[in-house]
Amino acid sequence: MANDYLSPIAPARVRVLVLPAGRIKKLRFTTFLQRLEQHDTVRLGDISPDAKSTNTLFSPLAFPNGSLLYNFSTSVPPSSHSQLVPFDLFREHLMVLGIVDAKEYESSPKEELQHVSDRLAEQHPKILLSQLLVMDCTQEQQESWNLDKAICVPPSHAAKITTMNTVMCDISARLLSEMGTYATAVQALPSVQSPGASTSRPPLDRSLSLRMDSSRPASPADSSSAISRSETPPPRGPPTNFDDMGAHTRSDSGKIANRDRMSTQAFASTSAQERAKNKGKARVGIVVGNLYMLAGRWNDAWRELVENTNKARTASDYLWYAKGLESIVVCMLLLIWSGFDFPIPAICNSGPDRSSSLISSAITRDGVPPIGQQDPTAAKQAASRASRLFPDLIPMIISVYERTSTLAGEPISPVAYSESVLRLSKLLAFLQNAGGELDSAILRKIASSSSRSLYQPKANAGFSGGISKHAIADIALRAYPPPSAGVPLADTVAIQAGIVSVLSMLGFERKKAVIVKEMITLLVPALVQARKVGAAEMGIHAAASLSAVFSTGLPSSENTEEQIGLGNMLRDLHSTYGARDHDHLETEKKASEDEQENVLDVMINATIALATQSASTKSFGSINLKIDILRACIDFCEALPDLPGVVHFSALLLRVVGPQGTMTVHEHNRRVTMVTEEQLRLISNMARTINAAGKIGLPHIRALYWDDFLVRNVQWIDDPNNEKLRERHKSDLLFDSDNKPGKSPFLYNPFVKETHKMEDKVVVVGEPAELVVTLQNPYDFEIRIEHLSLVTDGPAVDIEEHSITLGPARLQDVVVTARAKEEGQIRIIGCSIRMFGCKDQVFPIHQSSWKPDFPIKVKELGLSARDSASVTTQSRSSKGRSSKPVLPQPMTVSAVAIQAQPHIILDKLDLSESALMVLEGQKKTFQITLRNTSSHVTVDFLHISFDDSLKSSIHTALAAKELTKPDMYGLELELSTNPTFTWARSGGGQDMTILPGELATFDITVLGKLGLAGAKIMFDYAYLGKPFSEVEGRAFTRQVAVPIDITVNASIQLHRIDFSEFPADFAWTNRELQAQGQRPKSPRSPSHPVEKGNDRFRTLLDRVGLESSNEEHCLLLLDLRNSWPNPLTVSVQVRSSSSDESWDRAYAVHEVVHPGHVARLVLLLPRLHIANPYAPIPILSQQNQRQFVVSADGPVSADLERATREQFWFREEVLKYLRGTWEEKGSDRNGNIDLRGLRMSPKMIETVRLQDITTTMSVTSTENDDVQRIGRSRFTVKAESLLTLRTTVHNKTNTTIRALLRLQPTLADQTSAETSLDISRRLLFSGVLQQRLPPLQPHSSVTVELGLCPLVNGEFEISALVEETALALTGKKQIGEVETEDFEAGKEGLERKERRVWRGEEVCRIVVD
Repeated sequence: MANDYLSPIAPARVRVLVLPAGRIKKLRFTTFLQRLEQHDTVRLGDISPDAKSTNTLFSPLAFPNGSLLYNFSTSVPPSSHSQLVPFDLFREHLMVLGIVDAKEYESSPKEELQHVSDRLAEQHPKILLSQLLVMDCTQEQQESWNLDKAICVPPSHAAKITTMNTVMCDISARLLSEMGTYATAVQALPSVQSPGASTSRPPLDRSLSLRMDSSRPASPADSSSAISRSETPPPRGPPTNFDDMGAHTRSDSGKIANRDRMSTQAFASTSAQERAKNKGKARVGIVVGNLYMLAGRWNDAWRELVENTNKARTASDYLWYAKGLESIVVCMLLLIWSGFDFPIPAICNSGPDRSSSLISSAITRDGVPPIGQQDPTAAKQAASRASRLFPDLIPMIISVYERTSTLAGEPISPVAYSESVLRLSKLLAFLQNAGGELDSAILRKIASSSSRSLYQPKANAGFSGGISKHAIADIALRAYPPPSAGVPLADTVAIQAGIVSVLSMLGFERKKAVIVKEMITLLVPALVQARKVGAAEMGIHAAASLSAVFSTGLPSSENTEEQIGLGNMLRDLHSTYGARDHDHLETEKKASEDEQENVLDVMINATIALATQSASTKSFGSINLKIDILRACIDFCEALPDLPGVVHFSALLLRVVGPQGTMTVHEHNRRVTMVTEEQLRLISNMARTINAAGKIGLPHIRALYWDDFLVRNVQWIDDPNNEKLRERHKSDLLFDSDNKPGKSPFLYNPFVKETHKMEDKVVVVGEPAELVVTLQNPYDFEIRIEHLSLVTDGPAVDIEEHSITLGPARLQDVVVTARAKEEGQIRIIGCSIRMFGCKDQVFPIHQSSWKPDFPIKVKELGLSARDSASVTTQSRSSKGRSSKPVLPQPMTVSAVAIQAQPHIILDKLDLSESALMVLEGQKKTFQITLRNTSSHVTVDFLHISFDDSLKSSIHTALAAKELTKPDMYGLELELSTNPTFTWARSGGGQDMTILPGELATFDITVLGKLGLAGAKIMFDYAYLGKPFSEVEGRAFTRQVAVPIDITVNASIQLHRIDFSEFPADFAWTNRELQAQGQRPKSPRSPSHPVEKGNDRFRTLLDRVGLESSNEEHCLLLLDLRNSWPNPLTVSVQVRSSSSDESWDRAYAVHEVVHPGHVARLVLLLPRLHIANPYAPIPILSQQNQRQFVVSADGPVSADLERATREQFWFREEVLKYLRGTWEEKGSDRNGNIDLRGLRMSPKMIETVRLQDITTTMSVTSTENDDVQRIGRSRFTVKAESLLTLRTTVHNKTNTTIRALLRLQPTLADQTSAETSLDISRRLLFSGVLQQRLPPLQPHSSVTVELGLCPLVNGEFEISALVEETALALTGKKQIGEVETEDFEAGKEGLERKERRVWRGEEVCRIVVD
């Protein structure tokens, strides 16, 4: 703890020299010294008088409420200070304490400690008391040694609370005894020399006090005669009153003008010798009064000081008069601090204009006002009176000191004057900060021995009375010694430091900075010279003296109190000029005190705020002044030498001249206000300093990096395709519980588009992932990066160490390799970077550009402008008005760390050069073998998908939105139901896992399609650790892609198609024969060999009518062309019903087609009925559905739309009945024939279509069996026979139809109208030919009978016509049924609005013979 030698009560403190005696370590000595400093105040009431001494002059019993105030120091004052004793008695040490470590003397005899004690007394003979303290002495050691001249102090853990206080009381008792002896000797002196006199001061040593104990002088006249000779005034003596002190003149008549109330008659009647004698007594009395004050006898000091100060004033001894007044002020402070009331003596009156209300009228017979009792209330009143007195008394004291410098006799020493001025001005500063009242808090600070507490300024409490702050500053500045005074450099610097302290208390930062700058200017050359001299004395070079300075064994991490003080002083200096720095370590410490979950955010926010504050102060002050101040700080630290300071201020200078913002790639003006040569010189000096510090054992000297915007961007680099992780969501997947080969847990949707985008980078725990870190360097020198790591919120990410050099004046991308240590959500908030010579710092990521925006209009001056600029940086609009603060916006980079994943590589592909040739419609299988290269991770999830050129073309066509609905349906159906690739695991196993190091083989089957040129087989795999059905949220997979080239050659192509009518009599004949047992009930097997010659269609005709109840058929003519160079055998199958799932009973037609030839195949196809041929064409993909269909060729008519839909549905229905294959004999090539190229014209549709209403007619006899049926609708009857004509009407629709039946008999093969009208003469009908039918229910029939009788021979034909009498009522739509109306918005519907007519397709022919 450093004591303040410029404290207002410093003259009342006893200086004690504390030295290490004997063997002791420095750390132990420092610990013992701190233990002593805790007891620097000893109350006199606790001290017992020394029984060995008979001198009771300073007996503690006379004033038990007083206290001894100690000032412990470890250094001897300079000789210039010793010359000021006894004028400033407190400057010299009155006691020396030798500290001995008992642990170092555990086995030493008693005589060795006695020798240490004797040697301590011999080395300091002029000090009143020398005492040896044996610290940490145990009870056994104390009993064995039994020392007489040393005091044993037990260790702290074994000592009582009062042990150390008792030791100090015993030492204080001896000190008071020695001080009493010394005071007795001083009292015997006739006078005391002033510091500026030519003769020497009276000696202050133990020999003097010992001599005074043995014998007193016989007569003080002997001494006084010697003193008086030296005290004889010169012929032209000094002024005799205060008014003449300013005039510096003497009256020739000897009469001096007197404006004071003091009478001049005493001076006129007193001789020169008597005046000298009185002056000597006054000086001796003031010295004794100071001794009383040092001894804690403040009541006796009050009496002596007031009395002898009056005498000094009377004797015109102005120097000692001012000294007495200053001592009275100190005594007042001590009395107020201890709680005593006292009156203000008349000696403190400063002039006739001063109010006498503060002056006490109660005085003793010797003119000294008495001190009251100890009373806190009365002490407050005394403090109030003193507070009002000091603003006038202290300037008067300083004025008296100043006037003595003009006297020819005894001018005051410049050092003593400066320090007195500083002590008194500091008292005024305390009073100013306390609001004009000396309260208990400010008194505790004044009485405190800590220099740091004294230097701490207080806020101005608005003191309006007394003296102003500027006046106090002017008084303090008077202490600045002029160059002509010849003050030593050390004292000059000490005085400057005192001025700085007072100005700091008053808040005058700029005045303080000027003094500090001057102090540094004086110290630098002196320190450099001292280093050279010291190195020369040691016989080494000055550059090598660093090793000697730092080889003391001090821990490099510990800063001494002096280093802290110098650091604060220099920090205040450059901060005053606007060059402010910040310490990130303090930021981290503050952040750790906040909530732990927000430590990183708090640290980043604090870093940004400090960077903004530092950047915003760039507009304050002159940049040249900042550079000069920082250079001076660097020179000062080099001269000390203070290597950490050199590095710190060099870094701060780089920060000040830097842009303090972001830079762009093309920014030529980087706003670095320092030439390149200076930058290189500065960074080189930093490097040399850091290297030198490492060589002398200070490896931890680091600075804060000078650019807070170092990190500009952090980006993840995309992984290679085989290592890239792909996101899979559970909503896109369909789990297959059977997990059968060939089935995927992914719901196959060839039209799906990826809707989930991976926003965060996905990394795997323990696997390397690359990042690009963009760094900026606006300076013209390169920087070496020693360490770079990521600061993450979440799982930690390790960075592989490698050397990085950041080039000059650039934005540089650095690629680093990172590894996540554990799984979880990673949020990168910055980078922790350590540059060469710099500390580890956390730099936020500043991707967006930012620079400080300085105000255009200056609205504040002085330091308030600096403080307001450092709070926020304002962004201003075009009108100059300030808006919200614009701070740098850091960015964060997110990533997701997942559990360890396997690695799969392609081990084998059984395709030559990854190429494959197939024919159109052919399926070919090849194998792919994969290997799990992971050492401990199993593949428990595997999905295989495919991507080919044909699929891409189809997707492109679908995306164009220009296809018709039938074409769109065909493409969508091709994607969804006829995949190009299928797969299965070899061996038929169902286990899809691949153990570490094992192989897995898969069979891939490809279907040849025209347009297929290349494909890619993709294996998505992962380790999930659980079944996929239990995965929540999303999963990540890797992919191995195997590209192959495919060549597809044409094989069998559909060349042409046609439909032809086929009579129903074949079916009726086959059924009749089957009923009669003449034909087999089961048809011929499809595997029957192909018929040749005339029997070609026998099998075809034999099957008609036997496979289904439908007797209506048509002929399908297929022309197939062989485009392959070899003959191909084609087989086309036709089944009798589309509801059959199997093709086992389908009829097949076989034909060999030679290369380049076209073969026609004739097939028998059942005629088809479609209940709603105008239903909307479905769209398989939801993404291709459109609410409104707008044709590119303009509006579509209802007839055209009706025809389009009708063609679509009949085509789809026909394709359900057909299937074709081909085979190449002698090879394994075979495949399917693509029949979707079938196109149907309206005529073909009419051939295939079955009408909604069909009629069948039959003729029966009512009397006998004269009716012979020769066909399905052909009958042979006898003339004039009674017959019944039955007409059956079938309703194949889903609605009820109301209609009438109209029969039209005609002569066969006659078209003449006249012949038709004559039919009534040949045929007789029993009833009407036109009649209304009952309502025809859906899928029901009605039979109408009509009697007839042929009258003549011939052939007759009866046709039936059904005409709708009322429009059919559309039934209620089912759920999900699409409207067939309004096929296009605003157009008419597709359903016909007129009544329909159905004409029977087959007439009933009656042959009459």
